[in-house]
Amino acid sequence: MTAHPAVELALLVQWLIGSGHSAEQAEEWLAQIPAWTATDRTVLDDFASENASKWSTKSRQSTESWVHDLATWTGEWSAHRTGGHQSGT
Repeated sequence: MTAHPAVELALLVQWLIGSGHSAEQAEEWLAQIPAWTATDRTVLDDFASENASKWSTKSRQSTESWVHDLATWTGEWSAHRTGGHQSGT
């Protein structure tokens, strides 16, 4: 079983944000890669939303700072993709 190429790129977004880039800057960087631009926007929107929801839940159950960081970064990306209208977080 092989994952869609955009999955690895989507997981890179949170680390770019964590390194000081905005969600918009991270996506601009990824837009240089054909697998990113070939992926349907709704797939990326859904992935961002589900990933943010997962890390939000994990952050409520953990005191680890890295978990809270991932919740923040994935939340920022999801908010960017949805125009600030997140569901489930």
